[in-house]
This record gives sequence, structure tokens and C-alpha cells, in this order.
Amino acid sequence: MAQIVSFFVTEDEEFKKHIGRLLRSGAVPISVLEQLREGVAPDVVIVDARGDASSAMGTIERLRAGLPGAAIFAVARVAEPDLILQAMRAGANEFLT
Repeated sequence: MAQIVSFFVTEDEEFKKHIGRLLRSGAVPISVLEQLREGVAPDVVIVDARGDASSAMGTIERLRAGLPGAAIFAVARVAEPDLILQAMRAGANEFLT
């Protein structure tokens, strides 16, 4: 079975550990990159938009340009319609609270 490669963009180490545990608890094997590396493209990128939302949107735009095949998930504390729209326009595939 193929392994899914994931990458998290966050400054919150506890959040990173928690999301990593959640992803690894599923039936599909998932590895977590500690940093982006040349030649290794993640399948899933999770961007933490719980803090500075405008910075997160810029990060999503850069990731979408550099990783066109990756599924990008924005994660925020609340599902505000304007924030969801910004994330989708920036290139996120999904928005989670």
C-alpha cells in the first residue's frame, strides 16, 4: 500500500503533534515531513490559520503555486464565511475547524 506524505505549516508544536497523531491513527499509512525537501512533494498540506489568517493565506498561495498536486487544508478556530472564501481563493482544497 502506498504511503501518503503530509506536511504541516504551524508554529504550534502541540497542534502539530496532535494532528500527526490523528493522521497516523487511520488505516492508511501517513508520514509527516518535518520540512519541505527537494524531490519530495507532500500529498497533503495542513496550514494552521488559527492565528495570523493573512499570513496563512499567503502561505497557501505559495504552496499552491509550488505544489500544484497537493491537497491543501486550511484549519481555523471558527468557520467564518469570509475566511473560508479567502482560503478557497488562495488555493486551499478544504477548510476545517
